[in-house]
Amino acid sequence: MMKKIISFVDKEFLVKKEYEIPKIEITPKEIGHVFAIQITKKDKKEDKKIISTEGWTLTEAAKFMESRIKDYIKYIKDSSNPKIEQQTNLLSNLQQQIKKAREFKQNILKESCETQKQLEESISQLEPHQSLLIPGGWRTSHLSNNNNTTDSNHTMLYEVMRQENGLLTWRIFNTGSGIRHHRKSPLNAKYDTVLELMDIPQSKMMEILNQLILVQTKLHQHSKDQILRIIYQDCIQKALDIGAKKIVHQNHFQSAQRGGFCNWKSLKDYLKFHLPKEVYQNLKKFIDFQVYESAKENLTHTKLPDQLSLEEKNEFKKELMKAVEKKFQSRYKISVLQMSASNF
Repeated sequence: MMKKIISFVDKEFLVKKEYEIPKIEITPKEIGHVFAIQITKKDKKEDKKIISTEGWTLTEAAKFMESRIKDYIKYIKDSSNPKIEQQTNLLSNLQQQIKKAREFKQNILKESCETQKQLEESISQLEPHQSLLIPGGWRTSHLSNNNNTTDSNHTMLYEVMRQENGLLTWRIFNTGSGIRHHRKSPLNAKYDTVLELMDIPQSKMMEILNQLILVQTKLHQHSKDQILRIIYQDCIQKALDIGAKKIVHQNHFQSAQRGGFCNWKSLKDYLKFHLPKEVYQNLKKFIDFQVYESAKENLTHTKLPDQLSLEEKNEFKKELMKAVEKKFQSRYKISVLQMSASNF
């Protein structure tokens, strides 16, 4: 049983549950992103990746996050805690925003002429305090040393919120490349991952967003450095020029993420910004425990690419599980051996 883990996750109310956190089918990428583990196996002859724990698309990361939020809502829904209904409503709303961003990203990748029209309609329909989550970041192509064209991508998230006065607030969520354009902590090498500007007219906001959507397609010829200038100089300056104001956040500083996990990290940062601290921590712990337990039980049955030999497959799974246990112990300062011995 999971009672000891449940008590550890949330002493306030989850301890009242008497059944286990639901286990899920799990893949190496899902495990790798949740625990920020980088393991890659390559074809030695062709120097190509056969399998990797990194490199999720936003669509994959968003679908996984949506499912985990749904699981968590089911898990806490019948608790007697009076805060639960308020928490589940907030979580459901954020889950729907992530779903909309995922669907919008698919439209961007299709390079549909309807994309900008759909975006403008969605923003026009926002009531005061309502917001819209929009996929951001960039997609570039460049020539590698062997003259092959390769894609270089980075995911950020944008959020647009309607203010009481009818103007818009624009938030930029960035956990990796380009984060040095955000406010730096005076105490250490961490950065405020959310950059926020308010009092932007809708017409100017659409002008900015249309420019930011373009760099997520293959319809541009900009380099990464040029795109960073577009986002953090051109677009922000356009907002400031018409009187937008920057909002300074307190206690939202983080270290820049490791490469390969921007889709998952940006979604977590979005949730962290909107959820009360204890709710975010409980959700994060729930996901960690669910993925950890599912990995222990189901990873051995996970099918890996046929290019790997049986020995290589077993070696990969062993290396991944060892890394998971190390990260799990580091995050929760708890002995995996002690937990296993207690059968939870």
